[in-house]
Amino acid sequence: MYVISAKLTSRLQKLRKLISGRSFCLYTKDALALLKETRSWITTEIGNFANSVDDNIDMALLASLEPRNDLDIDLPQLDGFIEKIFRRNRQSGIPDFHPTSEYLVFSEHELPIDFHGSGEYTYFYLAAVEKWVEDHLASWIEQHISDNTTCEQLQRLLKEYFHHANSIYSTVSNIPQSLSTMYLTAMEIWIACDKCACKTYPLLRDFDPEVDLFSFQSLSLPLKSQLRRLFTAEAYLQSRRNNARVGAPSLYRDFGHSSSFAVRFFDGSSEHQRLLSDINQDAAMRRQQKCHELVMQKQLHNDLMARSDQRSCDYEEVYNRYYDSTSTRHASWCEKCSLRSQAEKLQIEVHEWPLSSEQAIAKATVFELKIPKTYSHWRDATIFLLMKVLSFTYPDTEKPRKRYALSSQNGLHRYWDSPSDRRINLVSEIKPLSGSHYRIKRGVAFLQETDVCVDNALRYQYFDSFEDTFVNILRSTRQV
Repeated sequence: MYVISAKLTSRLQKLRKLISGRSFCLYTKDALALLKETRSWITTEIGNFANSVDDNIDMALLASLEPRNDLDIDLPQLDGFIEKIFRRNRQSGIPDFHPTSEYLVFSEHELPIDFHGSGEYTYFYLAAVEKWVEDHLASWIEQHISDNTTCEQLQRLLKEYFHHANSIYSTVSNIPQSLSTMYLTAMEIWIACDKCACKTYPLLRDFDPEVDLFSFQSLSLPLKSQLRRLFTAEAYLQSRRNNARVGAPSLYRDFGHSSSFAVRFFDGSSEHQRLLSDINQDAAMRRQQKCHELVMQKQLHNDLMARSDQRSCDYEEVYNRYYDSTSTRHASWCEKCSLRSQAEKLQIEVHEWPLSSEQAIAKATVFELKIPKTYSHWRDATIFLLMKVLSFTYPDTEKPRKRYALSSQNGLHRYWDSPSDRRINLVSEIKPLSGSHYRIKRGVAFLQETDVCVDNALRYQYFDSFEDTFVNILRSTRQV
């Protein structure tokens, strides 16, 4: 009764600091009365025991005790131990105790790394990361928001932390509070990544990140500080969505839209404009060479046909031993027919323009060829947040029939300058003409330049290489 009273008193003292005196008395009237009654009961019980000591102790029993006989016990090991105490020497050596694990503390100026503990220490390591995010992430992002590698570091932290925490909290402990802390921590890491990306590319604020936190209503967060953090996260997401331009195309689906982020970024990037100019100049040179090749092939065809026309077919005599007679037949090595055959077999490979004839698609393609690394890491981190953390999924996961990636496209692969581990890429199901059997054109005498110099046939879409499907509208599968 005393222990329970002490605990209740402690909670009342905490409550007294939060509400006014009048309200405190109103809400705690019954509890205070119960505490007063309990204290009175405890005092009475103690008094009853103390007052009954004389009646409960039989002093006559003391006369029959024989302490000498009761203490005459032979304990040789105890006697030897006591003797050794006085012979001990004081030593000041370094202890050789080595703990199996150390308490993990992360510097406030560095992102947490290497927090994969083992056994029960795993929980303490994860708690250290969560504590760092709560206490230091805001100040860290303020100091590093303009660094080129900040988004990449935050993306890596988000993936490593969530994979590790989810494997422990979901499969081992399955405690709602731990899971809720995990989701809140992951969201705050992504928000820091988003702030960095928006600082680097202010244009990104015009587009909805399509992150929805409605499922976070189910989180079990017992601390008021955690509720404040959740409120801040929800307010930030709401602000991002409210500030996005109405009708702005999707960052993940509307490839080649004239108002897309890629196209608008291209229009303001001299680096990407120079890259497009270089690609066009190189393609124009190769196309000119192809036209010259066609002229030469036509000339060769005409020369072969002219030489063939100037000759007559060659014949040979064949002796028939059975009939003992000779006959004349067309020679297999006929020079006239050989020249004509050479002319008819002449062929030429088409030149496919490396970029789409649609200007907006061409700009978006060049953007993806040399995608800004901060944006690429932000986009991959956002897809990871949606798919893994918030449990969104693609309703249509049909695998593409064929895969023709931008990174391996003939004529463009040497311009590829993007992170090798990027998740979102450009893939076309339609085969490039230069990679099909239609790339070889025969009958050069009848070919025109338009037959040999063709437009780009690829139809790129955003492709999620981790899920092996084209990116489409995401749908939530469950609540957190």
